[in-house]
Amino acid sequence: FIKKLLLPFIPVSVVADKAGCLYIGAKNTGNIFKRDIDGNISLFYKGCGFPSSLEFNPAGLLYVVDSKFHNITVLNKEAKVIKQFGSGILIYPTSIAYDSRNERILIGEHGGLGTGFKPVCKIWVFDLSGNLLSSFGSYGNKNGEFYRITDVSIGKCGNIYVCDSYQGTISIFDENFGFITKFGTYGNNPGELNVPIDIEFDSNENIFISSINNGAVEVFNVTDTLPTSNIISSDSVLCPGKQKGIKFYFTGTPPWNFTYTLNGGNPVALTADKSPYIQIGRAHV
Repeated sequence: FIKKLLLPFIPVSVVADKAGCLYIGAKNTGNIFKRDIDGNISLFYKGCGFPSSLEFNPAGLLYVVDSKFHNITVLNKEAKVIKQFGSGILIYPTSIAYDSRNERILIGEHGGLGTGFKPVCKIWVFDLSGNLLSSFGSYGNKNGEFYRITDVSIGKCGNIYVCDSYQGTISIFDENFGFITKFGTYGNNPGELNVPIDIEFDSNENIFISSINNGAVEVFNVTDTLPTSNIISSDSVLCPGKQKGIKFYFTGTPPWNFTYTLNGGNPVALTADKSPYIQIGRAHV
């Protein structure tokens, strides 16, 4: 424990910029305040209804998830609105993740509002201009389904982690939205989650999950196994026009993307969907 920050408002969201300044969303007013590195607090932006989640992109633009106004507001460092998107699509958004590997924005649709017994509860995918690209997930308790989405985050290998507060679980998807697995058990014992609300990673790939009802932060470690490759080929003497196969062995999940160069030329990109992958080479005079 280092210190407690006393604020003149009830905070609902917080994010830090590269300089170490904090940007904090206020619950009652919807305003966003800035706390600089000297501890001074000032009004940064006024115009949101309920800024439930904040996220910076590498260019320093601040993305604000507004649950009350059902949209995303993008602000520059001068608090000028660059764009707004999601209106007419989002019902009750509460979380955001910037996917730097694929240059896209993931928005968690909470599922707390809707009609009937199956409210909308999914992840929306937008490009950086705010155009809807895709969505995945649905309401339910099966693999890849949710009751309430409270946060979404991206792991170092591009996997997508989705926090479900009602089920007390974290679901993991690959970057193509395929379900991989989930972890977490509802409860109050160490390692159990009682209404998990937020998930974040540190530089060592430790996962910090805030659990509201037991007043704790549970720490997990999920190790992503990186793919490996091995090239197998025996020395051969080929006559002109004859062929020889070079075998590539891979571990991990297909497809695998790789490149090769021939006689110092430009790299040639290949994609393998099975292991071993055989590349045929032809002898030339």
